[in-house]
Amino acid sequence: MSELDLERWRALWQRLGGTPPTQAFDELRAAYAEPQRHYHGTRHIVACLAHFDAWRALAQDPDAVELAL
Repeated sequence: MSELDLERWRALWQRLGGTPPTQAFDELRAAYAEPQRHYHGTRHIVACLAHFDAWRALAQDPDAVELAL
């Protein structure tokens, strides 16, 4: 997967007991697609989340870590 996952975003916020800020997902997706983000772009975030998924059980507060990513 090379795109940010809206359903994952919504599920994370639901687990956190909140509501995502209006337009936040679209704004994040647009920011990570900007040309100057040639390294820390969408593919990098998706890769970080994939690595995190493999090690999620080691985090004391995995939802906070995922939100930070």
